[in-house]
Amino acid sequence: AASAGLASVVSAPFDVGAGSPAKLAFLRGPSNAYAGVQFTPPVVVAVLDALDNPVPTGQVSVTIAIGNNPGKGLLIGTPQRTSASGEVSFADLAIEKSGAGYTLVASAPGLASATSPLFDISPGRAVRIDFVAQPMNAVAGRPMTPAVWVGALDLFDNIDPSFTSPVALTLLGGPSGATVFGNAPLAAFE
Repeated sequence: AASAGLASVVSAPFDVGAGSPAKLAFLRGPSNAYAGVQFTPPVVVAVLDALDNPVPTGQVSVTIAIGNNPGKGLLIGTPQRTSASGEVSFADLAIEKSGAGYTLVASAPGLASATSPLFDISPGRAVRIDFVAQPMNAVAGRPMTPAVWVGALDLFDNIDPSFTSPVALTLLGGPSGATVFGNAPLAAFE
């Protein structure tokens, strides 16, 4: 303490601790990832008091859920964990559907929730091809309407836009001697 014309004085040391848990915050939000692949580095949520001070003591059960869900994905992993030293690490979380602009929401009973920054989930590498638009009944010699679409799909049925191998269709069944016109293998495109 100091005042004009008087000698200053220093108090004895003292500590200022955090208040009671009041809210959650993402210390490390999810990063962009591939479908079904765990976020690296892991998502970390902090327990804070009302003035944003970390609350290093006590145990708080924190649950993670998908907030904004552009790909209609599901959260894979362990979405509920208990805090240790005021933080919770979610090391095994992933989302299986691709989409741009996902968010996660962290919540705990009696505390204000937290929403992560936006992140994207990209399709994984193609593991199979499948019909995206099935062939419909058609008139002989005319193009099928709507067009037949085949997609290269990853393990979670997301279309892999990096797939570039040619795809060919063959006719199975039908009358003897029937042929498919325009069936040269086509390069894949989105």
